[in-house]
Amino acid sequence: MRKKMQRKLQELKKELRKRMHVPIPDTGKWLRSVLIGHDRYYGVPLNMRKLKAFRYQLLCLWGNTLRRRSQRRRKLWERMTLLAGRWFPEPRIYHAYPEQRLRVTT
Repeated sequence: MRKKMQRKLQELKKELRKRMHVPIPDTGKWLRSVLIGHDRYYGVPLNMRKLKAFRYQLLCLWGNTLRRRSQRRRKLWERMTLLAGRWFPEPRIYHAYPEQRLRVTT
């Protein structure tokens, strides 16, 4: 749902502004837990595109926040791909299809 995703990203943007000067590993651990929780809730079949979009948007928000820590405007995307590889897990489908999930063997 688009509105839910936009609202969550706005909340995360505000929280990232509060954590702007927190060390990168601490913020990375926090964002990792946020992303894993999001994936576990929304990780249903056929939702991989939205999971990847949320991961990308979160990475962009973190990059913009890190860019604001300094007065230099340098290319940060190479660094952000390294940080994403370290702290952001790849999206994963956690829930099975309903017919597999509701199959009962007695």
